[in-house]
Amino acid sequence: SIGVSNYGTQKITELIQHATIPPAVNQVVEMNVAWQQQKLLEFCKVKCIHIYCILSIGILRSNLGFPCSNRESKP
Repeated sequence: SIGVSNYGTQKITELIQHATIPPAVNQVVEMNVAWQQQKLLEFCKVKCIHIYCILSIGILRSNLGFPCSNRESKP
C-alpha cells in the first residue's frame, strides 16, 4: 500500500486523479483535541484513507515556548 505525509484534501484529490493506486494512509503531523482538522478527517474517511497522527496529544513545550526534547523541562 501507498502512504502520504501531511497531505491536505486538495493534494489528495490531485493524487487520486493521477494515481493508479490510491493512498491507504495519510500521516498527519498534528491532529488533536485543540486542532481536530475535521474537514481532512471526514474527507479521508469518505475516501477510505486511514489517518496516522504523530502528535495526537499535542506538542510539548518548555517554559520559554520552545519544543522540548523530553518531558522534563529544566530551568
